Amino acid sequence: SGRRKVTGAAPQACFELGSHKMGKESKKAADPDAPTREERAELDFIQFKGAGNKLVGEGRWEEAILAYCGAIRVAPLSYSDPGGPAAAVLSNRSLAYLRCGSITAALADADQATKIRPDWSKAHFRRAECFKYWGQWDLAAANYEKGAGLDPSDVDLATMLQDARMRANIASSPEEHILPFEARAGLTVDTVWLGRCGAL
Repeated sequence: SGRRKVTGAAPQACFELGSHKMGKESKKAADPDAPTREERAELDFIQFKGAGNKLVGEGRWEEAILAYCGAIRVAPLSYSDPGGPAAAVLSNRSLAYLRCGSITAALADADQATKIRPDWSKAHFRRAECFKYWGQWDLAAANYEKGAGLDPSDVDLATMLQDARMRANIASSPEEHILPFEARAGLTVDTVWLGRCGAL
């Protein structure tokens, strides 16, 4: 069995974590009940993932990123196969990167999560959130739509899709959407910029 680093933009510190080092297989343990290398990797993965989840719950985003990096570093090769558990870690690390303002890294993890689990709505939601942060509403809407299609019962996701579509329409056709609203609000050529800046 082997392990590999799942791709995704991660700081150098990420690759310094993990209790296993790649190299030749060590000699068999004298204890026949001792865990195999694969089993140790699975246990370490669970430990790092659990630590990351706890840190996310506490809002300690940077520490959570490092914990998830540890999980990815020790993950068995099969964990990044289609449907593998590495997708959940990448999705959570994407959230942590997003909260730290590292949107490119967040999108890289979300991309990888969708490749591993293309039928998982949350992975597409993570991608949408990155595009939302950048104000790319058409791409955000497209990814919200993919997620909503995979989980029609998610009311919040459907609401986010509706909002993203509205904002994408406004961005693409400001004359059609913004100007009539301003006219109905009674804004004139003298007050329109004050209104847009929130000074009225």
